[in-house]
Amino acid sequence: MRSARIALAVTFVVLAVLAAVLLLRPSGDVASPSPPPTATSSPRPSETSSPTVAASPSPSPRSVHMSKKLGFALELPPPWRKAICGNFDPVEDGVTGETTTIEQFTSVDATTEFLGHVGFPEHRVVVQVRDNPRGLSPMEFTSGRNPVGEGALFGSGLRSTTFAGRPAAEFGDAGGPVYGYMLGEADRMYVVHYVTARFEPAPEPTAAMTGIVRSFRLLSVTERQALPDPTPIPAAAPTPEALARMLKTALEAKDVAALERLLGPCVNVGAQSAGASSLSRERYISHLRAQFAAGLTVTVDTSAIRTEEGFRGTTVRSRWNAVPAGELATPPTPGPRSYDVDLVLGKTTGGFFWRGTLLTFSPPG
Repeated sequence: MRSARIALAVTFVVLAVLAAVLLLRPSGDVASPSPPPTATSSPRPSETSSPTVAASPSPSPRSVHMSKKLGFALELPPPWRKAICGNFDPVEDGVTGETTTIEQFTSVDATTEFLGHVGFPEHRVVVQVRDNPRGLSPMEFTSGRNPVGEGALFGSGLRSTTFAGRPAAEFGDAGGPVYGYMLGEADRMYVVHYVTARFEPAPEPTAAMTGIVRSFRLLSVTERQALPDPTPIPAAAPTPEALARMLKTALEAKDVAALERLLGPCVNVGAQSAGASSLSRERYISHLRAQFAAGLTVTVDTSAIRTEEGFRGTTVRSRWNAVPAGELATPPTPGPRSYDVDLVLGKTTGGFFWRGTLLTFSPPG
């Protein structure tokens, strides 16, 4: 149907933005965990999900995710949680000219989670916040008259409704590949929706995702101020030179445990003039371990450190006898060919961490 196709078009726009920046994002935040409340305590607001206690008998317990950054709450049935990869902030990620901020949610475990450069490989619930400087209504925002631009891609095929106590626009159909709402708050427009894996509908996941989408509410000022600030990704080393030496030692010794300590929570993998993938640290480490067991060798040139303006940031040159693991379910097998790979470093409070690989050269043949 037209509204679903339009929603898909907007989703592809967001994916294109993510594909361009996920590999080369300079830093990110991870939420600090909060202790679970007991049956007699009140849930403590948290940037992460906090369990709530339900009277017996009851369905499976749900948790409440509260986002300080974007000012909303969602109810998440198990095993749903905030995603490790796919969250995007144009300020933190250094993307000039982009204003959309994104938080994503998934039901897969950390050893499974990843995002490819085309489509969603797993079911996702997505909350986007876009600039709406003129305070347009959702229907006006999508009519092509808004100055922000991307909202016009929703077209005029949305349905006017009420959502989260505010005038809203509904798009897609519950049970379809994409379904959600748009609602305005002051100078921002929220887009709350789900996307099925590779845009293929599946009845059980879409029922759960519809419930998550419809649980959306905006936080009060008091609730938002009470939430803790997200904790930055821990620094693995104070300088790029120190981290380069640590990476050389660990990669050349095939020390997977040491490499896991150097990585950020989301590992970005890509190639020049090609797409990028994002894998959870757990998934990437499992692939790296398999590659080492199959004969992967890596050498690192600690004198080849480059820092550039823009997305690339700081990189260290290395050489691999296999393409680094990425979107494929089975990591590439080592062989006689060698590949130049930039080890991409991320900057965080207090120093740097390893955030991914960028394949820069594959010899002919």
